[in-house]
Formats: sequence, C-alpha cells, structure tokens
Amino acid sequence: MLVHNPIYKELFKTGYKGRENAYMYWKRNELEFFKHLENHRKDLLQNVDLVKAFHAKIRWRSPIGMLLSFELSRLIPKISAGTRTDLSYVKVEYGKKPYSISDFSELHPVRDNMNVMLETPNGQSNKFTSYSDRTSERPNGTDLRGLGLYALEIENLNLSKIDFKYATINCSELESVYFESCHMDFMEIRRSELINCGFDEGCVLNYPNFTDTLLDTMFKCSVKDPVISKIRKKDVRKLLIGYNPRWRAFTEVRGKSFGEMIHDESLKKYIIKKTK
Repeated sequence: MLVHNPIYKELFKTGYKGRENAYMYWKRNELEFFKHLENHRKDLLQNVDLVKAFHAKIRWRSPIGMLLSFELSRLIPKISAGTRTDLSYVKVEYGKKPYSISDFSELHPVRDNMNVMLETPNGQSNKFTSYSDRTSERPNGTDLRGLGLYALEIENLNLSKIDFKYATINCSELESVYFESCHMDFMEIRRSELINCGFDEGCVLNYPNFTDTLLDTMFKCSVKDPVISKIRKKDVRKLLIGYNPRWRAFTEVRGKSFGEMIHDESLKKYIIKKTK
C-alpha cells in the first residue's frame, strides 16, 4: 500500500495534509520534495526498491490511474468463468481520449530514481541531480505494478503474463484463480482467502506479503522470503470457541507446496510443522 511507503510518508513533512490528491500534490511540488529528501533522507533516495515502489504506487492516484483502477475493480469479478486473460484490453476515456494500460505505462513509467527534470531557457531539459543514470524499469507483461485492489471476489480465472510487482490485493476472496507467468515481487495479498488457487512455474514470487491470509494454494514456483503472520495461542483459543476464521490474525497454510518452495529454512520448518 502507498501509505506504508516511507517516501510517501515524507510528503507530510513538506506540507501535504492528506486531504488532496497525493499524486497531484507530489507533481506540483516535485522539486521541493526532492530537495527535502536530498537534505534529510538521502537514504531513501538511494534505496532503489523503495523509489520504484513509490513510483509504481503513486501513479495510480493520477486521473488516468484512478479511472483504470476503478475499471479493473469493476471488470475483473465479471470476467467469464474459465477465461485466460492478461487484462491488456482494459481501456478508459479521459479528456475525450482513450487510454489503455499500455498507454498508462508509457505516461507513468516506474523509475528507479527521483530525478527532477528542469526546463532551461532554451527549451531543453536537464536533470536537477542524480544518483545514477539508470532508466525506467520495463514491465514484465501487462503493467499493473503498484495497483491496489480491495474487497474483490474472483472465481475460476486464469491471470496470465501480468506484472503485479508492488501491487496489492487485500481483503479479497480468490477461488480457483490461477496465476501463469506473472511477476509478483513485493506483492501484498493480505487478509484474504486463496482457495484452490495456484502459481505456475513461470511465476516470480520474491518477498510477497501473505499476512493474515488463508493459502489453500498450489505453489509450483519458488517463494523467496515471504512475510507471514504466525499463529498465537490466543488465535487458537478463538478458533476453539467458534471465532469466524475469515477474520484470522494469522497466515493459515493448507497443503505442503508453500513450505516446500520457501528458501528460508527456519520459516520452512515452521510452515511444514503447522501443515502436517
């Protein structure tokens, strides 16, 4: 989520009050915000993953980003059962012009630096300053990096060749949803239920966040350093007295594939022990 990004939190130290659109405020004050980070939080500027996550997420607060986000939230649950899709066909209209996800990706690239472009008197653009000369990171499939989706109910769907890096699917129910060759680094699927779902061998799943989520799921790809919430004694007591497991405060894993595909040995042992 954007609100958890440390760079986003720095906006509040430059006059942002949270009442106006975050993207509009950032673009209007981009130079001042860059100077603030230069003077007070150079560590954030030099953290490439945080910078890319910030750009990936805040762009969905732009006018076209908000329209596409709404359209995706509306369309995905309505897709016919058994469909395989990369969602690249989704379009919206803004200012009497159509915009596809590909158009949005070109307008709002995921940059790995916070360079600010300044117009010189002769009309040329110069970088204000730079920590590197790296270019924008290209998406691996349909560009949904940083997208936030909430409270979705999705059934019988194959999502194929989509880049979900830094994206969020929270408080949702996914049943018989299969991910094919999707890139999902740093993706959050929190407080959700994945029932009879799957990730194929082509998926890239590094540093995912499965906090408070049911994983009744087949993992055929490796899972590097996932974030989970471990069950506590009070969680067990709640379940014994009939507490609704839908509001679990721990990650529940069913099946052995998740534990088998994890790299972290201590976490692997915990998962395998809890799923015996």
